[in-house]
This record gives sequence, C-alpha cells and structure tokens, in this order.
Amino acid sequence: MIHMKRKKPATYIELIQLRGTANYLFSCDIGEFIFPSGIDIVYSKSNKPKHIFLGDELIATIRPHDGYVILSEFGFALLLKKLKSEKISCIKKILVRDDIVPHLKKYKTLFAKHIVDVSPNIRPQEEVIIINSKGEVLAVGRALLNGEEMVAFKRGVAVKVRVGKNKVKKLEEYSISEDD
Repeated sequence: MIHMKRKKPATYIELIQLRGTANYLFSCDIGEFIFPSGIDIVYSKSNKPKHIFLGDELIATIRPHDGYVILSEFGFALLLKKLKSEKISCIKKILVRDDIVPHLKKYKTLFAKHIVDVSPNIRPQEEVIIINSKGEVLAVGRALLNGEEMVAFKRGVAVKVRVGKNKVKKLEEYSISEDD
C-alpha cells in the first residue's frame, strides 16, 4: 500500500539524482523523459525515496537494496511515447516469435527458445521490453541472461516477465518499429 501522506514534490537535487540513475541504468540520456519536472516522490518510513509519481500515475519504484529504478507500466509507456520519433537503440528490446503471446500471459516467463533477436547490450538483471515482429510491446520484464546467451541458448528462462500486455492498458497504445 502506498502511503500518500509521505508524497512530496521532488527537489532539484532529487530530480538530478533520479535522472542520473535512469541514464546509467539504460545506458543513454533518457532521464529527462522519464522524470520530467513536476514529479512527486513517496518516501519510506526511513525517509528514502520509494515511489515516483507524475500526477496520480506511478512512474517508477526504487529498489531499496541496490537503488535501481524499476519503471512501471506507465513509466515505460511514457518513455516509448517520448522516444517514438527518435532512435531508441538504447532501450533494451527482445524480439520474440508471434505465437508465444498466450504463453507470456499465462506463465510470466520468456524462454530462450522463443527469442528471435535481441539488443546486443542486454545484461542480466536489466529491465527489457519484449516486442513482436510488428514492433508492438508485449511485455516488460527483467533479463536473466545477457543478450548473446538469449540467442545462443535453446533452453532455460531468459526473461522474468513482470508486466504483460493484458495488464498494461497504456502500453497497448504505443509500438516501436524494428528498424530502430
């Protein structure tokens, strides 16, 4: 449960820190797209940033043990919308076979055998988006293997799916093209 009593506008320093963390995690300059001016932060009981909001929409959660910024469905949708017209090669993408959509919804895992292509710079534990051949976003998840292993392996779990398309209303409006 998110305690809205601890919700405060982000200070300039917090905004710079959040943007820097996002730039580092995604290996490109996207912090200003994800965390625009006017965001609010919900703090934990120990007064550490926990949830980031834009209005009433949750953009991201900060993992307390390592400081990673975990984008919500709205956070990814915001990012894709802002970068749709630009080259988004810094976003870690995984192209999958079109016939596995029901599998993603049911089991919340993506196996290596279903992967067609990946961004070359994927590292384990990074947030990735899973797309089909039309460039539509199917899911968001956490990589368990690096990009080379995902393509080379024919067995094993490659991505733990966190958010599937059936639960993400906002992501259905956005798609990205393969040629990016």
